[in-house]
Amino acid sequence: MNIANKVCFFNQTSSKCLTIHNYGIRTWDCDLVQKKVQYTEILMNQIKRVFTCCVIDSTDSFAYLGTKTGDIVEISLTNNLFKRIGPNKRLFSQGINCINLLSNGDLLLGSGDGTLAKVGSQDMLVKKEAKVMGAVTSVSLTADQTHFFCGTSKATIYWCNTD
Repeated sequence: MNIANKVCFFNQTSSKCLTIHNYGIRTWDCDLVQKKVQYTEILMNQIKRVFTCCVIDSTDSFAYLGTKTGDIVEISLTNNLFKRIGPNKRLFSQGINCINLLSNGDLLLGSGDGTLAKVGSQDMLVKKEAKVMGAVTSVSLTADQTHFFCGTSKATIYWCNTD
């Protein structure tokens, strides 16, 4: 049995979704007329990771996945292939618990050691980071994406500026 850790729906279609598992990723295609569901396994080469969170870009071209080891995996959804892993020479301690995508393409993530970080999706470099009290458990953006709420394991909620 393959247990899904998270389900992310595509933005451009309601008949596709992505599921992340401990050591695998699948894209699902639902044919509502034929009442069939088919999945495609994403090929990850030799990379073995436990995936914890995911986000899909607005064009449904790429997905970004957080891992328990503290890195970000980028996959191409058009080819169903692994693209790259980052940030270079940097792991987020105690894993990445949540990940979000800003409209400018930057990734906003929270880790188990209380780190909030903004990472560029083009170069996979950490642009800014801050520490909060407790493990980051959730990040929720406002509609205009200028601010976000950050929830932690210490029952604290932070109101943050995305800059």
